[in-house]
Amino acid sequence: MKKNDTDNIPERFKWVLNIIQARPSDKILEIGCGPGILTSLIAGQLKTGQISAIDRSASMIRHATNRNREFIDDGKVAIIHSSLEKWTPVATFNKIIAFNVNIFWQNPERFLPDVKNMLRPKGRFFVCYQPPSGKNKDAIKTIKNIFQANGLFIEDILTKKFHPAPACCFITTFIKIP
Repeated sequence: MKKNDTDNIPERFKWVLNIIQARPSDKILEIGCGPGILTSLIAGQLKTGQISAIDRSASMIRHATNRNREFIDDGKVAIIHSSLEKWTPVATFNKIIAFNVNIFWQNPERFLPDVKNMLRPKGRFFVCYQPPSGKNKDAIKTIKNIFQANGLFIEDILTKKFHPAPACCFITTFIKIP
């Protein structure tokens, strides 16, 4: 993707970009980056910051790399081909984003501790989901309960209608347990 090229970008990604409010110096991780659409939108807002994008699919990594070539060359984007559990980051992040990555509510005991260790103090974890049509209210309630039971403080839950189904975004931080 060319810098500042936002034509034909699904509206849900533009919505999440607005929620994240990337600052020019942010250190961000996107878990499950897919073809790198959100990665490229975030990279366009960074000056001295960087976004690391991880995905376990070789095909998605190829797409993300091609889409973000200019940002990779500028040092703003790092594309990582790995599953979350096998990856050892070399830095911590002040923002972590996951869009349609269900491992955090299907197996929270296994994956949320990894995210907590990668997140800087006072950092935010944005978990966004666009469930199948008609399942949004049940999904939000279920995910909220799972997150709270696993040490996440939910600052806000935002929803927006999109076609074919609405999306939600949980803005969370980890609760410090004494």
